[in-house]
Amino acid sequence: ASKITFLVDSTTMRVALSSAGVVAQTILALVFLNRFRSLTQGPRSTFRRLCSLRRFDDSTDMFPDHAYGPAFSSSKPYARAVVCIGGFGDSPASFSPLIKEISGGTVSGGDTIVLTPSTYGWHKWDHFHSARTLSYKDWVRDCLRELRLANTLSDDVTVVAHSTGVLPVVICLSKLETAGADRLVFTGSNLKPSKSDLSSKRLLLSPVGRLIRFVLPVIPKKLRKGPNGKLRPVDTINEEYHRNGFYLKAFPLNAVVQMWRLQDEVLSLADSSLHTRVKSVYLVNGELDGSVAPLSESEAVMTRIAGQSTSVESYELPGAGHSILFEKEEVGAAALVASKILNERQ
Repeated sequence: ASKITFLVDSTTMRVALSSAGVVAQTILALVFLNRFRSLTQGPRSTFRRLCSLRRFDDSTDMFPDHAYGPAFSSSKPYARAVVCIGGFGDSPASFSPLIKEISGGTVSGGDTIVLTPSTYGWHKWDHFHSARTLSYKDWVRDCLRELRLANTLSDDVTVVAHSTGVLPVVICLSKLETAGADRLVFTGSNLKPSKSDLSSKRLLLSPVGRLIRFVLPVIPKKLRKGPNGKLRPVDTINEEYHRNGFYLKAFPLNAVVQMWRLQDEVLSLADSSLHTRVKSVYLVNGELDGSVAPLSESEAVMTRIAGQSTSVESYELPGAGHSILFEKEEVGAAALVASKILNERQ
């Protein structure tokens, strides 16, 4: 009996030691991942600067010549080009109220052409697959391609970006070699997270976030409260859009993490790093926007990045949420954005 007890105890001991070894290796792996993250994401890291050079400046491999769009040897065919960059779950149709305001319901009216590319990750029916595997560099790449195309079409370029779409625009016009743009109009600027999302951001960008993304690859869309305290399925006040509009009810968690990583890239940009061609930046937010940081914080970020040579103006629309272009017409969002595009040339 004593021998049997001894054998059982020995087996138990070996299992315990093996389990302790696995736990120790896991802890070491997490420590290593955390150290590696600090090396690659630390604000003063030489390694990070080298990664940034490779990540954004190696345009030969990342942006082949055939992706730049048509080239014109003589005068450019349009007096004005408008590039619309969407955010999470947006499609080209997300800018339809603005296109109607600019060109009377046509995609290119008179001397203006409006480019509304699909946002990578939401660009086809199987978007959840691409959104679960995308990198924020995909958004930057596509944005740069559209900027280059717009500059082949016109000498006057305006970029309209909504929510997360603001982030690749700022990166392209601050870190990459591009002909630039004349003015920027940002709606619902997602330059900083809302206070309610800060704890989630810290958790998902930590080493534990990898495990969370593996176990929970898709999450339901966070519901925001309306002025009456009622939860809204999408961040607009317009209840008709709640019933009849298109919006996503769930997001791949990877896309959320990529958004926050790109957000950190923007927040780490140097002062006065925005392209010198940009002379005006307009920030338009809804008064009841619960999806992003307050307008004053976004204005402070853009003022720092833009520098003294660029004017930064902000507008807050009463009775509007995050997706201001789909609020009721009397809110005046599309008309305001269109005026900033068109009146600049008067």
